[in-house]
Amino acid sequence: MRPVFDWRVILHLIVLALAAPWQQGENSARILTPVSGEALQGLVAVEGDALGPDFSNYTLAFSNADDLTGTRFIIQNATRPVEKGLLGEWDTSSLSDGQYTLILAVELTSGEVLESRVDGLRVRNYTPVETNTPAPTETPAPGQAPTATSTLPPPTVTALPPNPAELPSQAIRDSVLVGAIACPLLLAALALYRYRREK
Repeated sequence: MRPVFDWRVILHLIVLALAAPWQQGENSARILTPVSGEALQGLVAVEGDALGPDFSNYTLAFSNADDLTGTRFIIQNATRPVEKGLLGEWDTSSLSDGQYTLILAVELTSGEVLESRVDGLRVRNYTPVETNTPAPTETPAPGQAPTATSTLPPPTVTALPPNPAELPSQAIRDSVLVGAIACPLLLAALALYRYRREK
């Protein structure tokens, strides 16, 4: 008699084998990049961990640092676990420059939610990015121990590249002038057409 193989059992074993790496260890919700204080522009890859034996799904969101209402804007919802990988891509290009917070919420099968936050993210799409310039260190005299200083240098401003979507003021003036001439001519032509049609 031949052994009978049930394809459902084989499929179940394959699913268990694929899920095994995330079923070991602890439940985890962690954002690895970007880090607090980082200046961000355009599309930002958010990487980290969202996994564990009780993993159900995760939500990646952001909020304005000054918002006291707790409003969150969703970047990514997912039902697959992630280990030290891409959690989502955050498009900051439509945001006004300012301070933001990233929030990763991992929901477990029990309904419990693990949360990881990165505060102090600086979106700088339209203003120059501040960079710290290290101060020169003083060379101590022979036989003298170096002294530590706690003064921070003032930030220097790095200029942004020109905006390709920006219109020069001359182009705006020309458009207004053309509109100011074309509109009365168009209205006069419509009035003349209507006058001739009514006759």
